This record gives sequence, structure tokens and C-alpha cells, in this order.
Amino acid sequence: YPPEIQAECTLVNFTVTPAGLEDQLLALVVSKERPDLAKQKKQLVQQENQFKIKMIELEDEILARLAAAEGDITEDKDLIEGLEAAKMTSNDINEKLAIGRKTTESINNTSERFRLVARRGSQIFFIMNELVKIHTYYIYSLNAFVVVFLKGIEDVQALDKPKEEKKKGGLLSRFKKAAKKVVKMQRFPWSRDILGEASHADEVDHDLLMKLLMGGGKKKAAAKCKEGDLVECDLCVGTVKAIVRDGAAYVLEKQDKTGFLVMPSASCEKFVDYPARCTKLIDMCTSVCFNYVRRGLFERDKLMVSSLFVMTLQIADAKLKSEYMMTLLEGRGEPGEPAPEGVASWLPELVWPKVRALQKDQKQVPLFANLMQAIEEDPAAWDAWYNSPQPEQTPPPGGDALSTFEVVMLLGAMRGDRVTMGMQKYISECYGDNYVFQPPFDMRQAYTESTASTPMFFVLFPGVDPTVWIEEIGEKFGFTTAKNNFINISMGQG
Repeated sequence: YPPEIQAECTLVNFTVTPAGLEDQLLALVVSKERPDLAKQKKQLVQQENQFKIKMIELEDEILARLAAAEGDITEDKDLIEGLEAAKMTSNDINEKLAIGRKTTESINNTSERFRLVARRGSQIFFIMNELVKIHTYYIYSLNAFVVVFLKGIEDVQALDKPKEEKKKGGLLSRFKKAAKKVVKMQRFPWSRDILGEASHADEVDHDLLMKLLMGGGKKKAAAKCKEGDLVECDLCVGTVKAIVRDGAAYVLEKQDKTGFLVMPSASCEKFVDYPARCTKLIDMCTSVCFNYVRRGLFERDKLMVSSLFVMTLQIADAKLKSEYMMTLLEGRGEPGEPAPEGVASWLPELVWPKVRALQKDQKQVPLFANLMQAIEEDPAAWDAWYNSPQPEQTPPPGGDALSTFEVVMLLGAMRGDRVTMGMQKYISECYGDNYVFQPPFDMRQAYTESTASTPMFFVLFPGVDPTVWIEEIGEKFGFTTAKNNFINISMGQG
């Protein structure tokens, strides 16, 4: 903005931040994984806000009464009774606020177990947000990302369903059902705040709040537990061996096999291995979001974007040093003495300064700390490795302890033509071959991610025509040219 605008206005930056998005996504993940807790928290927050408003109204009412009082206020019976009523209301509100805060703290402790999933979501969005610097086609809205992120969570939940339920209906019927669900659930105006809906309640559920404030509602309904289920209670984690008292209590065998307990069913809930659950959610959400992005990439950009995804996430997970990535990307050379004669006979002149720079920048890696000396002392072995057709597949002389990425850094200094293959190997080791080799385009999968408000947009090149794919999908749903309910409009006909 020009200076004259800035001088006359107050600019407020509403740009989302990584930490802020992480908190919003945490509420979203909890609303999908533990909707009972999400609903309780939203109600408690709404109630606390209403209580604060009520307290301010009481204070204003007391001040107004005192200001309007005449004579000796100790003899004003109505004023004294009003003050007593305000005090009782205030005490009641403070008691409920204290109970609500304690319950909210318990809910927050459980919600925090999904923090890693929300953090991964925030990391992925900001990676996607940077892709527009590569090409203006690669631009994504926050709402679009949230829909794709939610699909990753729903895919994990779909895997949890019993196999019998999955087998119901044929392949086409299940496909139609999934497509119908997507169209129904994800058709929204672009101004809709999906993240905000996960953490704010429109109205107060008084019955739920009464249960919470009376000490109930903290556990998920445990009546669905059956014999053999692994459950947790306030005292232990154990297996349900018997259901007694008409379902009011469970006989639990402790997980460590040290004894049995009889616990009220209301105090028990199915055990959830949160670390394993979060790992599943993180892997699926990362895969779904990556495939969503990759489907719209130009072929020349796919490995670059894959590398950006993997390196950024590995650095965030403390599995890769950021200095390593900078060394690879900079590919700088350090001026100095030329290579000795025994090395210069097979090593190009421009490579030796890069070897010197790698030795200077990565002294903490044992081999790199004396890399130039190692090459000078055994030029024949290094010559063989340097001139091998696939140096990324074999460790360099004395480099058996090098990690794959450290080998990639060495390739960047000495064999730049093989860095691409080295990165493919590194990505495959970290996240699997699926992040390197894209499966053939699946029109059905793409269709399930589209709606009336999120249509598909094909970038056409000579020899590429998606019409056949679209006609095949339309035929499966009963939309064909013969029935006059499928219309193919060419340019100039619309």
C-alpha cells in the first residue's frame, strides 16, 4: 500500500500463521476423531463466554443501583435484596466456571494427543502455499486444503470399519455412495469457515452442560464395549472378561496380567493407542494431500515438489538437518589450490572447488571432514566410484556409514548428473516409492474429489483428450449422449 493509505488507515494482518493454523486443525482433528470431546469443549467455551457477559451485566446493575440510591443505603431493603441476589448469582457462576475450567483442562489433555497430526497438516499447507512461486497454476485455498485434509482422516476411519460392512454392495454401488457423500458433504460456499465451525458452537446445549457440570459426560459411552475389548479406566488398562450387573459394570483383567478389577462401565472407555493412531493419520493425510497436489503438477516439476515435500517434513521431524539441505541446494565452490596431479587426471577442474566447499561446510561428517585428503590418498578407488554408471547405489570409498542424504550431498559436489537418482532413492527410503513414481491417472478417484462447487479443470496439450474418461464415468452413472442427459459442449458452442 502507498504511504498515504498507510498514514490514514490501520492495517490488520489476518494472514494465517503456522502456529495458528495448527491450533485450528487440532480442533478439526478432534472433532473428527473424538466428536464427543469436541462438542463438550465447544459448549463449555460458549457457556464461559455467556457467564462472562452475565458477570459484566451484574456489575453494571450493582453500580446502577448504588448510583440511584438515595439516603441511607443500609435501610434500602430492595437494594440490599438485589445485592444479595447478585452475590448469589455471582457465586453460582464462579462455581460453574471452576468446574468448567477443570473439565476443559481434562478435554484439552486428551485433545493434545492429536497435536502431531495438526502440526503435520499445518506443515503441508505452508508447503503447498509456497508452490505458487514455481508456477502460478500451483495455488491452493485454505478451504480446499481443509477438504483434502479431512478426506485423509476419513480414509483412516473407513479402514477401521468391520470387513463385513466394507463388503456390502458391489464396487460400483460403493463408488456411487462415496461420490454421493462427497457431493453432499463438501458442497459449500467458498466463504464458509470450515475451521471455525470445528471450534465454535452456535447455541448452548443445556442438557449436555448440566451433565458436565454435575461430573458426568467425561467418558465416551462404554455400553458398546464387549467381552475381549481393551478398555481404559481411571485405575488401569485392561481387557473386558465379563459384563455384569446388566451392563453396569465390567470385570477387567489388567493389561500386565497382575489381577482383576470390577469397574463401573460409565468410568471405562475403549482403549486408544494414540501414538499409533496419530502415525496412521499423519501417513494417510500426508499421502492424500501429496497426491492431490501431484495430480495437478507439470511433469517437469514433480520430482522437485516431491523433494520439497520430503525434505521439509524430514527437517520438521528432526530427521534431516536443515544445513544438509542448504548445502545441497547451494552447490557452491570454495576457491583454492587446484587438484593434485593424481586426481586431476580423472576429476574435472570445476569439481575440486565443490569438494573443498563440502569439506568446509560439513566437517561434522567424518568422511567429509578430510574428504580432499581421502581422495588424494586413494585416487584409484575414488576414480572407480566417480566413473561408475550408478554411484548413488554404492557407498563411496570409506563411506559405508554415510546416510543416503549425505551420499546425495556428495553427488551434488562430484556427480551432479546423478543427484536426481540419488534424491529418488532418498525419497523412496523415507516415504515409499509412491512419492517418486506416480500411478496412472484414475478418473474415478478424481471424480470423488470433485463437486458442483469444485469442478475439474484439465490442462490440455496436443494428443491429450479427457473426453473418453468423462464419458465412461457418465455412462456408469446413467449419463449418456443417447439419453440426452450428457452434453459435450465444444469451444464456441457455450
